Amino acid sequence: MQRQRATSTLMLRTLEPWSSLNLAFTSPTRRSIERVCRRPIVYATEPLKIAARDIVKTGEQLRGAPKDVTRGWYGTTDLPPIADVGKNSASKSRLLYQGGDMTAADQQLLDAFDGHEVENIRAALDAGADPRTPVRGKLPILWLLEEYTRSDRLPACLLLLLDRGAVLPDPAIAPALLDDAQAVTKAVRADPALLNHRTTLVSSFTSLVGVSLVHVAAEYGNRNAARALVEAGADVNAKAVVDEHGLGGHTPLFHTVNSNRNRSEPIMRLLLDAGAKADVRVAGVAWGKGYDWETVFFNVTPVSYAQMGLMPQVHRDERDMYTDIRMLLEASGRPIPLLGNVPNRYLQPKAKG
Repeated sequence: MQRQRATSTLMLRTLEPWSSLNLAFTSPTRRSIERVCRRPIVYATEPLKIAARDIVKTGEQLRGAPKDVTRGWYGTTDLPPIADVGKNSASKSRLLYQGGDMTAADQQLLDAFDGHEVENIRAALDAGADPRTPVRGKLPILWLLEEYTRSDRLPACLLLLLDRGAVLPDPAIAPALLDDAQAVTKAVRADPALLNHRTTLVSSFTSLVGVSLVHVAAEYGNRNAARALVEAGADVNAKAVVDEHGLGGHTPLFHTVNSNRNRSEPIMRLLLDAGAKADVRVAGVAWGKGYDWETVFFNVTPVSYAQMGLMPQVHRDERDMYTDIRMLLEASGRPIPLLGNVPNRYLQPKAKG
């Protein structure tokens, strides 16, 4: 029996003459595209941010590939004439990505946000990207904060944008986002009401609608800011607002129990030591609202929310999640059963016989 080729799909978008192109391609071709783009293709379908000059190069590679490589997802799709793109200088200097045009510097800026690449952000700004001008209808500073990446490099990225003239819609949250303990302490001394301040941000993971500064620090894994807020007397059991559907009301602890790469686990320990309740229950939490992985989790506790990290759209490490669960169970005064099947044997790759 003939082995079926593993295929993925890719959407390339530029200005005319290529408005969009859907391709089904085999793994070797995927790797060639990854080399051109200098980034992996992770999902089965994704709009790939790629400059027109690189599409030309990729197109040349695809032309030499087997016929089925260029089979469109919804039928046969011929590759557009490479010469047409080469003649179109506008298509080389401006891109169309998910419905909005931008300069090459803008594209470089958004790409650098994806990995919190400080020097690449600086290069994009030096090349003409304006941190005060919306890109595809959104300010660059919001694109940065709405990325799913969580790292210690975020404060430096944010500070660079602020130094170049960017402004946060809610300046009161700057110290928490910058993970600046001294700035947090100074701001709270100047205005103690900040401990009860509420803000709203788009979050790629746990909702940040109507939340406290502790929620914000916990979501981004900003340990210094979180500790400074707790030491200043912030309520570690402060609740987010509850919307018209009964979703929300979660405490900062929820942001720490299934965080990206378990980044916020030290903040979970901090909050628990400061009296955060590990057995609080809320009617529902929106996770990744507005993103492809958007999910509503119902009747949630910190323990169950940690275990939801095992769902495929959340895809957290199983060992990390059960480490967090043990800690939460202990904090709740509950017995900890033997968890001997972690990682789950059934879910491990099977050896080929």
